[in-house]
Amino acid sequence: MFHTRFGRPRGRTVACASTAGVAAPVARRGSCGRVAWRLAGLCERGASGEIENWIRPLVRVPRALYRVSSLRLTDLRLTDLLPDAMRIAIITHSSEHYSTQRLQEAADRRGHDVVVLPVPDGSIVLRGDAVEITAKGVPILQVDVVIPRIPATRCLAHALCVLRQLELGGTATLNSSGAIEEAGHKFRALARLASRSLPIPRTSLVRHVDSVSWAIEHVGGAPVVIKPVIGSRGEGVVRGDTLDGARSAAESLLLVGQELLVQEYISESEGRDVRVIVCGGRVVCAVRREAPPGRFRSNVQQGGRATSFEPSSELSMLAIRATRELGLEVAGVDILESDHGPLVVEVNASPGLRAIEEATGVDVAAHFVGHLESRCSDRLASRD
Repeated sequence: MFHTRFGRPRGRTVACASTAGVAAPVARRGSCGRVAWRLAGLCERGASGEIENWIRPLVRVPRALYRVSSLRLTDLRLTDLLPDAMRIAIITHSSEHYSTQRLQEAADRRGHDVVVLPVPDGSIVLRGDAVEITAKGVPILQVDVVIPRIPATRCLAHALCVLRQLELGGTATLNSSGAIEEAGHKFRALARLASRSLPIPRTSLVRHVDSVSWAIEHVGGAPVVIKPVIGSRGEGVVRGDTLDGARSAAESLLLVGQELLVQEYISESEGRDVRVIVCGGRVVCAVRREAPPGRFRSNVQQGGRATSFEPSSELSMLAIRATRELGLEVAGVDILESDHGPLVVEVNASPGLRAIEEATGVDVAAHFVGHLESRCSDRLASRD
């Protein structure tokens, strides 16, 4: 059982209510603020009768719980107090991650119930025609929407299974499992974009050491960029400056079972790229990322530096098209600026928020949650 807690500005908390199945948020200042502070004060005074008398006219109680004569505080969710509130699950690789915490804070401020489901804790149990999704053995009951924070790593397949099962049960998702899977496989994503005439660097898919020399030649020869097909944060990405060096780096990855991409090196964009954040078919903000001196990877996790950047209409439309073609609602689109025009190099379905929020001052997490509210307005209106 999870508990609703209402926080005080100096960190003091009061246990006010419990709710079965879905965790309610720590209520911060926002649309639920007046409800939170009033409840906290009443609970501190132990005024249970006054609480129920005050709450009863505000509550939009689901029919399954409708017992006015015996209404108890433990029967309530924050979504009962605020009809526009959503029950949100965040599927993430770590509850301690900055982006996860920012999304939770943004949802809390807007008065939504939030439960964080770390991927390693999620399990799916099949029992005949019944399916149960649990986190550390605790069933996760119905939620309105899921925010996937699923990195393109080894846990991708497991997280997608959990997300897909929630989708089959009718739960809305910020990005669908199919779109996340497509974007997470770098070659499939680029192939789809190329088929829609979006500009990308010349790229080869390599599965066997015998194909490495041909792949390098096919993209224009050394230097080339070599990267795993599935990965994030610039991990495993290397540059091969000579044919022998590129072949050696590629063969090393292939020998440990890595499928990889061999990609042309855009020398005029060395150590620089642009990341554009797209949400709901429009650009929210963008940054230019620059690698440290002597390096070529511009990822902030690899030591790169992000600065606020105003994208041109050409870059904005390219990022919006790339996001749409992969079926994503939100994305971080990485673009290289070449002598022949901008090139989409990657589309990230779970872009990190720290660097871009710190560089631009834009509350990207609030944009994501606001987009969910717009998408789920009809669902909320029909909810009992």
